[in-house]
Amino acid sequence: MSTALPPRTESAVMDTSYGPVAIHALSWPGEEPYVALRHPVPGERTLLRLQGQCVTSTAFASRMCDCREQIDAGLKLTATRPGGTMVYLPQEGRNYGLLSKVEIMRQMNRGLSLSEAQRAVGRPASRLSYERIPELLGALDLSGPITLLTGSTTKIQAVMAAGVLVVECAELPQ
Repeated sequence: MSTALPPRTESAVMDTSYGPVAIHALSWPGEEPYVALRHPVPGERTLLRLQGQCVTSTAFASRMCDCREQIDAGLKLTATRPGGTMVYLPQEGRNYGLLSKVEIMRQMNRGLSLSEAQRAVGRPASRLSYERIPELLGALDLSGPITLLTGSTTKIQAVMAAGVLVVECAELPQ
């Protein structure tokens, strides 16, 4: 997946319910674009949230997961906290895709929990990839120090592998 080519980048200011943020779309040939929302303030520590795509919760208000609440909390922090940054990863359904996600939802309709439903259709817990994180953070000129909003050791390792100084990890406030 990694390539020496820099991503194509488009940027603008976007008004949100919480205030204006800088929006950056970054894309490599043949891949879905990544989106980063930022409220950069020189001298402020970056507050970083890596968030997976979830069209069922954001576009269709599904309550079968907590993604909508996570995305909303991440957006609020990004727009209202100096240094706030949220990177939206184009990895629908833990990177299995929408069709697979709906298949898992059907199993949940039958009373299975999310993890049981994933196993029932032959999917491990996650197939998320953080391979592009070093290039993304470099393209956004994020080098640290940062507070990373996650409890995921995989996300922490991906950000540290990008050479970013992680000085604190915290759960995303609800």
